[in-house]
Amino acid sequence: MAFKVVLALAVVVCVAVASDLDTGMWVAHCARNATVDGVPAAGVPSHSPAFVTRLVKNFTLPLGLAVVHASIINPNFYGVPDVEIKANQTSKDSDAVAKFEYDLYWPKFVVDGQFKSEIKGVIHSHHEGNWTLLFEHVHWTGQLHFHKEKHHIDKLKIHWTNKNLEAHVTGAGAQGDAVALMLETGLKTAFVTGAASLGVESVLGYRLNDVWLKNATKVEALLDWCRHGH
Repeated sequence: MAFKVVLALAVVVCVAVASDLDTGMWVAHCARNATVDGVPAAGVPSHSPAFVTRLVKNFTLPLGLAVVHASIINPNFYGVPDVEIKANQTSKDSDAVAKFEYDLYWPKFVVDGQFKSEIKGVIHSHHEGNWTLLFEHVHWTGQLHFHKEKHHIDKLKIHWTNKNLEAHVTGAGAQGDAVALMLETGLKTAFVTGAASLGVESVLGYRLNDVWLKNATKVEALLDWCRHGH
């Protein structure tokens, strides 16, 4: 999943960058606020909602005696700025590597988008429509290790859990309920096995290290926005 929700986890990086946890939490909450309306100077768009354009994910899944070939197109994320942030420092301020444990919580998180599908079976059919995923009581918990001299995340672990997950599909014809159930079941399996957490770790680890921390101008623009009382 190509989350362009960098600041939803960058809040943790801001904590790690700070020499004091209280200061870091101030910056973390400011970064969360930045996702509401965006910070153009830092290249941060509004995440209310967060739109992912030019994204197409293709997959193939079994559906009874048939096979579904589907494409998920341009997902949108709702509820990103509604995160509650908690963090504990497990290292000393004098250590070269700042180590943190964190807990990010969303009461509700919604993702929706469009799809195109081809169902091959006894009856061959094509469908286009919309899908919606509802995540409730979402927690991202884990550890983050940040090397203060190198400005690099040495370790990022994410454990993603949901109390409830529902999938809804429209436009899939008579197979709509089956496709929704298949999608819901597949996603729940991904969370149980940890595949979803690993996917988020990979994407955010890259974006935070290579897109943000290697770009001093972007980071300074965000911190300057914070300093002016946001």
